[in-house]
Amino acid sequence: MSLKTQNVERDAAIGSLIREARKSRGLSQMKLAEAIGVTFQQVQKYEKGSNRVALSTFLLICERLNLSPTELVGSVAETREADTLLAAKVRECDQLKKQLDGIRSLAMPQPKAGTGTEGFAIGAQNGTE
Repeated sequence: MSLKTQNVERDAAIGSLIREARKSRGLSQMKLAEAIGVTFQQVQKYEKGSNRVALSTFLLICERLNLSPTELVGSVAETREADTLLAAKVRECDQLKKQLDGIRSLAMPQPKAGTGTEGFAIGAQNGTE
């Protein structure tokens, strides 16, 4: 089997997993499309495997579906011994997501305990409320 054929099969398998995860969460293609900033037609193409999902889009899809990249494509990587590269990329995606979550947590204002003004502590500290 050629490398191109293997890639087409992987794209279709990943698209199928995205579709299953989306449906299991009760989301329409339109809702997922809105959540990731593309058209519903683009989501259709991802799910059919006719368009390859970029890594950044894949991470966003995982985030919107509340799944880690490993949870979403783990079964594809497990069923193919030749997919060690895919498995490595999935682990890399998980690491990137953890790093992004860490950065986001640093950027988000930390609420003051017991003030009842969660999320507004930064303005009060700076005197700019």
